[in-house]
Amino acid sequence: MEFFDSLRDALGDSNPTVVANAVASISEISAKSGKEVVKLTTAVLQKLLAALNECTEWGQVSILDILCNYIPANLQEVEGIIDRVTPRLQHANSAVVLSAVKVVLHFMDEITDEDKLRQYHKKLGPPLVSLLNADHVIQYTALRFINLIVLKNPKLLEHEIKVYTQPFTHLFTYSLTHLFTHSLTYSLTHSLTYSPRYSFANIMILFM
Repeated sequence: MEFFDSLRDALGDSNPTVVANAVASISEISAKSGKEVVKLTTAVLQKLLAALNECTEWGQVSILDILCNYIPANLQEVEGIIDRVTPRLQHANSAVVLSAVKVVLHFMDEITDEDKLRQYHKKLGPPLVSLLNADHVIQYTALRFINLIVLKNPKLLEHEIKVYTQPFTHLFTYSLTHLFTHSLTYSLTHSLTYSPRYSFANIMILFM
């Protein structure tokens, strides 16, 4: 218990590196023990969000990942968390971007206002699609991530109709089958037709 108390105290340290390391330790211990070893309170949340601006890239990933364990008190707190996290969607590090997307999607489940949801959708789409311009390892990871997202929320990327010349054709087309509705069929087939990576057979498979 004394050790966990020390970890809890470290979350309030003035040094963001100490905070990030404490978060990483807490996350690892929680994962291996199967239980929450340190409860995230509102006070701890504010300290984590403050440290987020000063941490290294991997420190940011650790903090973003643990934020999903926090149970917000009200809708205002939910929106506050999302607003503090969304700047990370423009980060140069793809791991930070994906962790930020995960946090935003997690807390979006608490929001019922359709206008707010549309605003967040517009913010999430471009960063995800831009990852498909990265190297092949990141492309593959991004496509797997996108596939999971659109299974839950097909509308998220409906305005991002772009085809990228990347090698993961099967996974890419599988994701697209969940991405686009019937009303977007023309735009999708038009994009695919002018991509050298896709044949007529590929296009037909999407709509079978």
